[in-house]
This record gives sequence, structure tokens and C-alpha cells, in this order.
Amino acid sequence: MSELLIEIYSEEIPARMQLQAQADFKSLWESALNKKNASFKNIETYVAPQRLVVYVNGLDGATKGTTETRRGPKTNAPETALAGFLKSTGKTKDQLSEKDGYWYAEISESGKDITKLLSEMLDEVIDSMPWPKTMRWYNHQTKSMSKSWIRPVRSILCVYDGKPVNFNVIGFGVDTGNVTYGHRFLAPDALAVTSFADYKNQLEKSFVILCHQDRQAMIKKLISEQTASKGLQLKEDQGLLEEVAGLVDYPFAHLGEINKDFIHLPGVVLSTSMKVHQKYFTIVDAKGDIAPFFGVITNVPAKANDRAMLDGLERVLRARLADASFFYEVDMKNDWRMKDIKLEHIVFHAKLGSLGQKVRRLEQLMTTGDGKRAAFLCKLDLVTEMVGEFPELQGIMGEIYATTQGEKPEVAAALREYYLPQGPSDLCPTAPISVELALMDKLDTLFGFIGIGMKPTGSKDPIGLRRAALGIIRLYLDRHATLAMTETNERHCEERMRRGKPVTLDGLLNESHDLYKKQLGEIKFANTFSPTAIEDTKQFIFDRLKVYLRDQGIEHDCVDAVLSAESNTDNLWSIAERAKALQSLLNTDAGVTLKAAYKRASGILSNTPGTQPFNVKLLNEPAEQALYESLSTVQKDYQNHLEQHQYQQVMTLLALLRGHIDTFFDNVTVNCEDQALRENRYRLLHKFVSLVNQVADFSKLQG
Repeated sequence: MSELLIEIYSEEIPARMQLQAQADFKSLWESALNKKNASFKNIETYVAPQRLVVYVNGLDGATKGTTETRRGPKTNAPETALAGFLKSTGKTKDQLSEKDGYWYAEISESGKDITKLLSEMLDEVIDSMPWPKTMRWYNHQTKSMSKSWIRPVRSILCVYDGKPVNFNVIGFGVDTGNVTYGHRFLAPDALAVTSFADYKNQLEKSFVILCHQDRQAMIKKLISEQTASKGLQLKEDQGLLEEVAGLVDYPFAHLGEINKDFIHLPGVVLSTSMKVHQKYFTIVDAKGDIAPFFGVITNVPAKANDRAMLDGLERVLRARLADASFFYEVDMKNDWRMKDIKLEHIVFHAKLGSLGQKVRRLEQLMTTGDGKRAAFLCKLDLVTEMVGEFPELQGIMGEIYATTQGEKPEVAAALREYYLPQGPSDLCPTAPISVELALMDKLDTLFGFIGIGMKPTGSKDPIGLRRAALGIIRLYLDRHATLAMTETNERHCEERMRRGKPVTLDGLLNESHDLYKKQLGEIKFANTFSPTAIEDTKQFIFDRLKVYLRDQGIEHDCVDAVLSAESNTDNLWSIAERAKALQSLLNTDAGVTLKAAYKRASGILSNTPGTQPFNVKLLNEPAEQALYESLSTVQKDYQNHLEQHQYQQVMTLLALLRGHIDTFFDNVTVNCEDQALRENRYRLLHKFVSLVNQVADFSKLQG
């Protein structure tokens, strides 16, 4: 077994695309090798600013041979059919075997030299690489345009078992070999490579750290060493760290100073300006406050005892912070709360009105005066100078401006927190106003866009409706848990109900529907919105709930079963808890037996009405008497547990039926000749099925 090393050396790959490219490159090579039936131990991929690398360890020199038994035509088929089969297999009639009235051919294919397949596999990987954007360039070798790639390719290294594998990659107009190149500025000479260890070692000596994660660790270490002497530390920012690691082959760290004229700016303004425009790292003191320093990584070192590079880095930052300071001071001079008129001229969507109309809907959706105030203010920072320059600060600047201009702390906090959660692992707000505003904003957006037929299709979701639906789900699930623990939120929920405002999903969607209708007018609303907008929105949320719960380990058929239950609810927390409890039951022997019994009973009852009153006097067999008594016992507490959302207890009660339903089917003939007994037994099974259906429709379960 030997190793394979392939490097595609190009112009700089955009930093934001590198880690995904590394993962895609690995997946494509695994697929390509498996298709060829190649044998290998493991695959590793690496990415640096100018190179994308695959290293295959323990790769056999030849692919595995294959043997296939192919069935041909029937033995009594016309000769032309047999002739076609012989031609396709390369066999003669005497080489065929006969079985079950058909001709069979044994087709064996010997393994192939792996080096003879590399050209084909590399072409396949290149063609399949899913770059977000690609480019083509003029190929001087072929006098034509190149294949698409992220950036122009300069060379391709291909080494197997210590020797170069030479072939021409026509699409890029380059010949493969055993040559790579070091750091573009510090060590640009060609390097002849014999193995992966040699390759990695030579690159490091030539100022190229191959591993992306190693560059990240090196960046953190270098900046931390510089800040430690001043009693400071690097502020964690994984996104920036990954991006900067994709910009340099070999990191060199510098610690610069922030001009004292800008220290008065809010910390988030300083850090955002440094990060977005300059890719500088924020430095903080022991309390977590921003220190008047910044960390910066360059791809080349500064000259000894020469501040020219650092002076340039500080000068560029001063210009950026001067802009940020100007925007901040302009916003602070004016009462930003007077900017609401501008929202009337910003289109939310051509069919849904302005951003000002959206704000007025949110005000009406909120419960308390403070909540309505938060709704009125929540979009105003979008028209400030600072958010215009740094869109990522929306919500954050809203809280800052609201605080400095005297708004209540809970109102100011809601302006930032209502954007949460923005993903499956993001924190949810907990303050009542923040939770309510976050929920109303996402529901209003989701209902509006789905109502006008803009439901996302495929992987594209430019408006972020899937994210909005997931946010609603997270808020409902987390919010219910919070309501159980936090007296403040419980009182807030009761206050909504006291004022006649809905708390259920159906109620909120109906309220959103009425507000859109009132704003747009009945005729325009009817021409713009689908008549099934509420159900469509609800179904969209349920579909995202299935995805969310599947990621939590809950199978989608359990969710389908709960959604189809007779006591169905639009309470997302209830649906999630029922699905969890149901899956727990199905993972036990009792659950498996109960599911089988349910399906058997449903099959028997498929053509029977089961509506006549049940007659206890017709219970002749001990097994049916025992089942009836068991159902009666379970039913006493069953409904109470359902109403109290105690779903684990509900499932425990259902599990008690296991033995009795099994014994019933083993010892009782349901379809007996006596019509009265037969129909009464139908009705007994109907009681069983109906009881189960209240919590979940077991017919939706797979298997």
C-alpha cells in the first residue's frame, strides 16, 4: 500500500470558501475512489490560500477486480435476443449457464493500475466541485478557454508511491508533476516533492502552513503572546479567525494602537469596524472591555526595528474609525426616534406595503404599552447612519441609541433581542417583551410572504423564511419551558389572554391575517393573498418542526402521527413533547407490540362503522373482559394526563394495554359467526383504537 498526493495550485482562493471547499474536495475524492473500487486506508484534504490538497494514505496500486452474474433472455427466446446478450457481454453461447429458464453470464473484470485512472478521476472531481462562483481564463496551451475553477490554475502536483504521475489536464492546460511552490513572496522557488511528509515539511520551511486549523492555532498563539505582556487578551471571534487563516500562508502577528480620539465609541462599533473593513482582532482587558489596541495578521513580517508597516496599519484604521465616529455622532445629535417617517418610504415588499406598515402591525400585535413602544422603535435603527454603514449592527445600535436616549431598559434590550434566535443553536430571548416581539416579527414576515406565494423552493431561501419558521419553533419550545419556570413570563402570557389577545399559533396567524387585510383593504388583500394562507403558513411551520425534531433525534413519522391525532393541537411544544414520548414508547417491546396490535385492529375495523353502543353483557371470553377492564382503567387518568401535557405518563398508560391486547388477539375470534358478538368485539377494538388515536395516529408510523 502506498500514498497518493495531489495538489491544485492556483491564484488565491477566497477565504470564506476555503473550509467548505476542503470538505467538498474530500467527499468528491472518496466518491471517485469508491466508484473505481479502489482500496485505501483514509483520505485527508487540506486548503491554503493558493492550494487545495488531497492525501490518500494506504492506496493500493490496483483497483479490486469484480465479478458480476448478469441475467440474459429466456432460454426459449428468439435467437436475435440471445445474440444481443452475447454481444453485450462478450461471451459465446457455450460460456453461458442456464438456470430457472434463463441464460446467465459470469462477467469478471480484473483490477486496473491506479495511476492509469488518476487523470479520469481528477477530471471528474474538477467538474463536480461545487464552488459558489467560478471563473474561466484563456488557455495558451489549447488556444481556448479553460474549464471553470475558482481561480486560474498554475500547476498540479501528482505523486504516487514517491514518484510523479505525469498526465495532461487539458481543461487547465497544465501537465502534472512532482513540483509545487512555497510562499509567494518569501520563498517562491519550485519544490520537488517525493512524499506527503516531505511535501508538508518543505512547505513549512518555505513559509506555508498547510493545515487551516494549524494556522488558526498559530494566529491565536501569536496574538496572545503579544497581548499577554500588557495584561490583555484576544477577544474570541471564530468567524474572523477562520477568515484570516484563509488569507495568509504563514501568519505574522502585530499589535497596534487605537487612536485615543475614538475610544469613546461603543465597543461594538470599534470591534465591528476593525473586523469588517480591516480584518483586525479586538483586544480586551480582564473585565472584557475593549482595550486601546488591536491585533493584526500579515502574510509577511515587518522589517526589524521598522514601524513603517505598523504605522500604515494604524493609519488605515484611523480613517475607518473616523468614518464610524462621524456616523455615530450624526446619529447621536438627532433624536433617532423621529425617523419613523422614513420607514414609510422603505418598501417591505411591493405586495406587502412599507416597513412603516409592518411596524404598525407589530404595535397592534403586542400586548402592553412597553411592548408597543418596543415595536414602534424596533426598525428605526435601520435608517440610522451607523447601520447604513454596518448592517450587521442592526438591533445592536437600536439598543444603544434607545438606552442613551432614555428608553426603559427592557424596551431597549428588546430592540436587540427580537432578532433572536437566528439559528438552531442560537440563544433565545427570555424577557417577556423580547420574546413577544421576536415571535410577532417572525410570524408577521412568514405569514406575509407565504400568503403571497413566496414559499422557498429547493435550497434557495433569499428572504430567510426557513430561518424565521425555525425561530418561531425555538421561541415556542423554549418559551413554554420558560413559562413553567419564570413567574414574569407566565403573568405576561395571562395578560395577553386577559386582554383577549391570542397565544396559540392559530390565533396569532388569524390576527396577522386580519391586520394585513385591514391595511391592504379587502379587495387588494383578496387579490394578493392566497385563501389558504393561514393553513399554508401553519403547514410550513410544521414541516420545519419535523426537520428540527429530526435533528434532535425524533423520527418524522412520530411527528406525523402526533399531528394526525384526534386531540391534535397547534401547540408546538405539545407536538414536540408528544413525539418525544411516542418515540420513547416505540423503542420498548411494549411499544412495538402496541403498534402491531393497533395496525391489526385498524385493519379489522377498516370496513366497520363501530358507532353502535358497546354492550358489556356480551363479553363472553376472559380475554375480552380483561381488555375491556384494562381500557376502562386506563381511560380514567388518560384524559387528565393529556390535558396536563403529561405525555410520558400517557405512554406509560398505553404500555399497560400491551399484554391484554396480545391475549385478546391470541384467544378471541373477532370475526365469529354470531353477529352480535362480532359487532360488539368490533366496538371493543374501536375503543382501543380511539383511545390510542387521541395521542397519536399509529397508522402514520412506518414499519
